[in-house]
Amino acid sequence: MPLPLLVAATVFAVLAWGVLWPNSSLFIPTVGRGSRRERGVALTFDDGPDPRITPLVLDLLARHSAPATFFCVGSSARRHPELIARMVREGHLVAYHSLEHDWGMNFWLPRRVLRSLARGERVLRRLTGFAPRFYRAPVGIKSPAHALAGWRLGIVFVGWTRSARDGGRFLLRPEVLERMGNRSRPGDILLCHDGKWDVGDDASVRATREVFSAHLPGLIERLRARGLQPVRLDRLLGAPAAVDRGERRLRRHLFAKGWLESSRRIFRHLATEHTSPFRLALAAGLGVFVGSSPLFGLHAALGLAFAVRLRLNKLAVFLGTNISNPVTGPLVLFVNVQTGCRLLTGQWLHGSLAQVQRAGLLSLGKTLLLYWVAGFPVASSLLALLTAAVLYPIFRAARPSDARGT
Repeated sequence: MPLPLLVAATVFAVLAWGVLWPNSSLFIPTVGRGSRRERGVALTFDDGPDPRITPLVLDLLARHSAPATFFCVGSSARRHPELIARMVREGHLVAYHSLEHDWGMNFWLPRRVLRSLARGERVLRRLTGFAPRFYRAPVGIKSPAHALAGWRLGIVFVGWTRSARDGGRFLLRPEVLERMGNRSRPGDILLCHDGKWDVGDDASVRATREVFSAHLPGLIERLRARGLQPVRLDRLLGAPAAVDRGERRLRRHLFAKGWLESSRRIFRHLATEHTSPFRLALAAGLGVFVGSSPLFGLHAALGLAFAVRLRLNKLAVFLGTNISNPVTGPLVLFVNVQTGCRLLTGQWLHGSLAQVQRAGLLSLGKTLLLYWVAGFPVASSLLALLTAAVLYPIFRAARPSDARGT
């Protein structure tokens, strides 16, 4: 396969994984499970509230004293406020599942997605008294625009560990609930549906009610028999149930009118956020290392993936990857190739136009790529360390005096 086609296919595969995989953190950190050290599991229900199914689920949970988390659709919550009130009254957690459960929102522009998410959140805030922190995207799909809107609202994206696969027109099956009970591990997030969004088939609703009545108690008992305790999602994750309004204001403030002012505010945020100047400089150095690699087209994606894995500042890593931009890229390429040539041949690379014509462009390209791959780890590591060393005192000086040492 030609190299450009291979690179394009790889980029497409990575982007598809970031959009389609419910627990992917490529575009925004997404929680797929809690800590394995605790013995809790989170029962979560999507697409409600539905007056045909939700009351039955609430009755069963109350009978077995099992708290749960309900990812509610904003428009359904507006039509059935009494069910939201009952969830809150009985100690369950209300989370957010979009305004209209429209998976097509992944094709919308960021402004429209932000407006839709904000409207649905206002509905739940009015009914519960707080803005839900935990959010599950419809069908688990999340585009970059979707992720950006969620980030600006300060919500936390949540996936799942095990699913009953009962959404939409798919029917809930007893054997699936039995499997969930037998295979669940500490920290798992279990997904079922207490709503049938856009499904008016009474037969499917009746079948769902029958399976829940007969087998949801068995799921809870099976979990407890294995030493696993159903808990609310906020307890499982050890995080507040409501959005941090101060953080939300900050994120909105970063995107001012005009690129220059936005850049200033973003840098100020980098320098003053709740992390050490050392970790910020380390994040930028990691971005430089990744941005110097020969993996064209994947620098930003790889940088963000490493940042999520290592819990470093994603924006600092992303900015660091831009060392491969058209201005500095040729210099970075030259240093890497020269280093690789020195390592492999013991001498620096020297070439003339006549030599290029004799060797041929294809042969020369393969040779330069080989030198780049060989020299990249050494040269880019030194460049990353130099970047971190230069930025550390800058971040430290820009940090407010009352935040230093934290």
